[in-house]
Amino acid sequence: YVVNIRWLRGCGAHCANLVSHSAASTIEQLRDAMACVHELGVLHARSIKYRAVFREIATSGEGKFTTLKPMCPTRWLCRARALESALDQYESVLESLSDMSQGGNGDVATKANGLLYQFQKCHTMLLLNMALKVFSLLEQLNRCLQAKTATISGMVDAVRVVKPQLESMRTTQAFETLF
Repeated sequence: YVVNIRWLRGCGAHCANLVSHSAASTIEQLRDAMACVHELGVLHARSIKYRAVFREIATSGEGKFTTLKPMCPTRWLCRARALESALDQYESVLESLSDMSQGGNGDVATKANGLLYQFQKCHTMLLLNMALKVFSLLEQLNRCLQAKTATISGMVDAVRVVKPQLESMRTTQAFETLF
């Protein structure tokens, strides 16, 4: 019984991960916007110069500074933090990418310029905000499904709670509020 419930916890979380990956991957613009957040995190991790420019810009204002992280390529339900960090610091992201694309040279400047172009598109911000809402909810579900105290009935109940919340996001009113 203990082995079976452990397997079910992992299986339920894996299924939720696969469904979210499939759904997000079928929408080209969303897939591309999320790839931009990932590439921003990679740039932040690999370029000391970009990291310094971003930190200086992000801490100069009244906003909070958090590290930009790449998204895990295999665990789609571990993406909300990366999305939230980029969205919370969007102005700093734009300014730092602009500085790097204008003041740098080589691959980092080219990457920064391409990312700046994508992040300046209004649909990128809209799609990332939509993704954050959905992935935040799915990550909570994922944590419930993987909890050591999870039971089969508890897992089913967690899905029953999340499903109407996701459905409520598919209304015109919810979209207008986000837009």
